[in-house]
Amino acid sequence: MEMKRDYIVNKKYSIKTLVTPSLEYDWIGCFADGLSSVKKHNKYGFIDKRGKLIIPLEYDGSRNFSEGIATVKKNGKWGYIDKAGEIVIPFEYDNAGSLNGGFANVQKANKCGFINSKGRIVIPLDYDNVTHFSGNYARVEKNGKKSIINKTGESIISNDVGYEIVDNVNEGFIRIIYIATEIRFGFIDIAKNIIVPLEYNAANPFREGLAAVSKTVADGNHINSYINQEGDVAFSANYDVLCDFHEGLAAVCNGYRRDRFFPSTDYEVDFNKKLGSYILKKIEHLKHYTLQNFFKEHSKLTRKANMSAYENSKWGFIDKIGKLVIPLEYEYVDYTYYKFSGGIACVKKDGRYGYIDKTGVVVIPIEYHFANDLREGLAVVQKDSKWGIFQIEF
Repeated sequence: MEMKRDYIVNKKYSIKTLVTPSLEYDWIGCFADGLSSVKKHNKYGFIDKRGKLIIPLEYDGSRNFSEGIATVKKNGKWGYIDKAGEIVIPFEYDNAGSLNGGFANVQKANKCGFINSKGRIVIPLDYDNVTHFSGNYARVEKNGKKSIINKTGESIISNDVGYEIVDNVNEGFIRIIYIATEIRFGFIDIAKNIIVPLEYNAANPFREGLAAVSKTVADGNHINSYINQEGDVAFSANYDVLCDFHEGLAAVCNGYRRDRFFPSTDYEVDFNKKLGSYILKKIEHLKHYTLQNFFKEHSKLTRKANMSAYENSKWGFIDKIGKLVIPLEYEYVDYTYYKFSGGIACVKKDGRYGYIDKTGVVVIPIEYHFANDLREGLAVVQKDSKWGIFQIEF
């Protein structure tokens, strides 16, 4: 690998330095729709890929641009602006999500619903909780009952006796859960047919046709594998942690210390990060302990515990037949980091961040104090408290 002016060049990639680490912000996010959110002195704005401030630092919160508009917060309320910084939907919501497929989830007076890109309410704010639309579906909750709705607001699937809906539709399948003396995961399809029985202690949603699952056996050990959309085991994976597939590769790790995770004296949560899922072992009254309570409590506890549990873990990547194609040599950051985008993944080694391709070749040196996931071919890095931007050209 050699340096040519402002390029790092190898046989596959050219990495153009758009901004050397010189930008003085407290935080810079990933790029979306050509702009990135930035933060300085608790105010948010947006920059372009050259580091130019396009939208002033005047907001109290922000989310990425999506479908031409961004969600921003001002004076305690959320609204939407366009790329010129013009208000397109007034600041009137207590919370608001990004636009997905023409719909955005919003909250007002503790009730949730959906608006379109013009700000018109398309699904009434009647729900206690909603997710964003993924494709044509969203998960909603009202009076403790979870449902999957379509874009007309029609409920197509709701909680059935014996299981509870965990999340939205992914690749035509919905993760379900049963809480009794222990937690069991399975999958149903849109027609409510049970495709994968409630037999796993943890399970990820399907991604690229495969889902990571785990069973606990009699000796307390875990059997980890990936299943296909027929419910059959595609291959076993003898790693402590299994993540979702992205662009044909999935992150895996060994060295996870489950014994270090001990979040409270009232109940024990076995946080099975290999699946990005949660296993609750409530000491008392398990059947009365809802997923909502669990996730709310869990979110307060996991980050510090996970850092300890993953302290000595090593990460690599496998392909869709379970072959280890990138060795276990990288450090834990967050399981959401280790995924490929545009053929590139951000990794951490010896306390520094950089980027590799799908063969494990380093394309941006592992020398930065922080780095974001690649988005739109743009890599945001931090060194000595200053930020820079690279563009990867294929």
